[in-house]
Amino acid sequence: MAKLFAEHDWALPTNAAGIRPDRGIPRIAGKLSCSADAIAKSTKTRRDVNRVRPADIGYIAALGDSITSGTLAYDRPDEFSCLTWDHPGNSFAMGGDGTLETHLTLPNILRYLNPALIGFSKGMGKDMENTVLNVAYPGKWSDDMPRQARVLVERFNNYPRDTVQSEWKLITIFIGTNDITGMCKHNNGTSKEAYKKFVKEAISIIQANLPRSIISLIGTIDDVHNALKELAADASLQSTDQAVVVQRVFDDLHTPLKRTDRTYDTNFYATDTFHLSKYGSSLVAKQLWRQLLQPVGGKSTTIEDMADNDHNLACPDEVKEITAMSFFNRICCLLLLETSAHALVEFTHSTVYDNYDFIGVKEVALAQCKNGCLIYASIKTDPTDEYMNNLVVYDYSSGRNVSIALVSQNEETGWTRKLPLELERPGRYSILNLNADDSKASDLAVYVVDRATAQSIDYEIYDASTMDRNHQAPRSVVTIMGAGRFLASANAILSNSFTVRLAGFDNAKANNEDGCVHAYKGELEDFEFHVDGPLISFMFNKTKPVPQTGSYEYKTTRDLSKLGFITSPGFHGCAKVDPLQVYRQFEGGFNGGQYDLKSDRVIVLGVVSVRASARAMLDKLNVTWEIDSYATEQFMVEDNTNGHQKYLVVGEQKNNTITMKGTEFASLYYNDANPPSGFIARHTAVKA
Repeated sequence: MAKLFAEHDWALPTNAAGIRPDRGIPRIAGKLSCSADAIAKSTKTRRDVNRVRPADIGYIAALGDSITSGTLAYDRPDEFSCLTWDHPGNSFAMGGDGTLETHLTLPNILRYLNPALIGFSKGMGKDMENTVLNVAYPGKWSDDMPRQARVLVERFNNYPRDTVQSEWKLITIFIGTNDITGMCKHNNGTSKEAYKKFVKEAISIIQANLPRSIISLIGTIDDVHNALKELAADASLQSTDQAVVVQRVFDDLHTPLKRTDRTYDTNFYATDTFHLSKYGSSLVAKQLWRQLLQPVGGKSTTIEDMADNDHNLACPDEVKEITAMSFFNRICCLLLLETSAHALVEFTHSTVYDNYDFIGVKEVALAQCKNGCLIYASIKTDPTDEYMNNLVVYDYSSGRNVSIALVSQNEETGWTRKLPLELERPGRYSILNLNADDSKASDLAVYVVDRATAQSIDYEIYDASTMDRNHQAPRSVVTIMGAGRFLASANAILSNSFTVRLAGFDNAKANNEDGCVHAYKGELEDFEFHVDGPLISFMFNKTKPVPQTGSYEYKTTRDLSKLGFITSPGFHGCAKVDPLQVYRQFEGGFNGGQYDLKSDRVIVLGVVSVRASARAMLDKLNVTWEIDSYATEQFMVEDNTNGHQKYLVVGEQKNNTITMKGTEFASLYYNDANPPSGFIARHTAVKA
């Protein structure tokens, strides 16, 4: 920035101390006229960095130099003295003086959304009581960033460890003005590579100690900005709970700021014509807020935007949304509405994708593969399908790729057991979509599991379309996956107790890491489990022969005499998984954020019917329902034999038991619902 001022003779005369006399200090207030839903805090703590809302930010912090520390951004002319140069309470990135209604800064915007925000600066001076989590210091170069990062970690140690670990943090790094000044004045500034090295070291220190951090980098001239872009493209700095994103606040500020009438806005700068005034800090804060809501590659950088001193602020739901982005541009914005959730479901050690994740998307990063992974795929189309052959797993280190069509056909010779695409080495991997933008994806499921986790489990996995498991004893876990609704059935031969969960083999155990509830548990009997999702896993307590088969013969009219369950579409019942992440597999299902929880039978008759088989019709049955419900909407279980008695299930329920005595015909039907609604209704029957 110093070079810019040296090239333009626009500054007012200065006094003997080199300070420009005060011209009065205009102020900018801020106003958010947004819908309540757009600015609401998430109902549960987000685990995925791509789904963080502005109101989810619990801590705010910054590293940098005098621009970030608020040098000369004072409130009144009489505040200025050699002892009070720093006014961190007015910093564009960290200032918390006043409120949004009186003073526009980034923290005051976030405080408006989350009054519990921690870390913003107050008042004047360099003491920690004033600066709080703003560790920026005047006069510092990029080589000071690692030290500042360590100081920041130490300051976070003053807060409860559990909240530091669980709350999301927005950390701004704006450094480089002094590095550039040295280059301009003395030809001994910081090289691009050195600058990049110092900033990366700081980022690494932060990420190693402060989980759930969104690090927002602000650049200046091209070399600095390019160095920051390269850092954001570094896969080692990106994960599901850490992100680095570059803001382009000063990109087009090649000359001193002009008003819309093309006259220079001298109010933008402090009295030394270098630092930002309080007014200028507010303009920069407004531009930064706007860019935080804009996608990577689509950030507004015009001078007109910077000069806009209107008090109205951009609303999250007024900004164009990107539904997917490349791995090195993970954070498209700080806000994702519930209606814009991706189809993927992210577990601790695995992720499940379906066709909705690839519609109009050129790249889907595989975060679970950063330390190696196993990839399984299931498709319903012919393996020669053009779309599936143009959907490829890509290894950035080797340049090799394998199509999803080929992955889906990988089975062990002589068995129907699936084999994975195994990515052994840590690295950067993505699924690339080489299809035309208007191509339509057929049904598919992709199950990606952390390699070390998979190696620690005794499992076997099958495709629903081909599974024909013989009479051999199973491994501890048998998993079936399907690209659409499917049927998993078995014929009991020997007693063998087991537990069923609607998740992958990484969550099959009773003490599974994601808290996934059981779909059924007990002694092995003949069963027909109709699965309205991508996965089902059987955990066997004894390894005796179990013949199992799979098919896409999903039915809405079922045999009441056989044990089973009915679920809302995509239900997994995993307490520690984001409840808004629901597998969106089925046509007419959940695309667009509204979940149609009706099966094909509901569409025709308005009910899901569970009928007694022909042999059971001769004998009335006592039926027990065990229901877990996460719905805010209601659904109904009805006994169609005994006076059409109805059992209404409303709201959240756990192990809710309903008993029907002497029935021949029961029904369950449910209304439309949006996530986090969902339910599982298990049913068993004995002769009355």
